Amino acid sequence: VNGKAIRDIAWPPHCTVAAVLRKGDVIAPNGNTVLQAYDEVLAVVRTTERKALADLLGRK
Repeated sequence: VNGKAIRDIAWPPHCTVAAVLRKGDVIAPNGNTVLQAYDEVLAVVRTTERKALADLLGRK
């Protein structure tokens, strides 16, 4: 997802990106926000979609 705008990412169903943490700053994202390497994404997602979100973001 590095280098992609939030609107262009295939998020799991019912997933809302609430904030992006970048170099100590909190960004209130919109669809035009481009994710960068080392960004941390704070997302609200159903428990059943946690693995899909982790896989999308390259997390274990």
